[in-house]
Amino acid sequence: MFETLTISEGTTELKIKVMDEDLLTADDELGVASIPLHTVFELWKTAVTSYNVLKTSGKYQGEIRVSLTFEPEAPAYHAS
Repeated sequence: MFETLTISEGTTELKIKVMDEDLLTADDELGVASIPLHTVFELWKTAVTSYNVLKTSGKYQGEIRVSLTFEPEAPAYHAS
């Protein structure tokens, strides 16, 4: 799955909330993966990397595998 996100200036970390999918009841949060963004900003991309999914208590829930690509916005052109 591909997703495009807009990152605000000064953002240093991407947090991904991992949910399950239930048919008859509400989906449950499995945990959160925190991804530092300094590498993607420096190299403009990352290889597929595993990140731990943790509950708020810090309990390990598993891993997700993510790759990122950074595409800076083109500077706005203002005609005078």
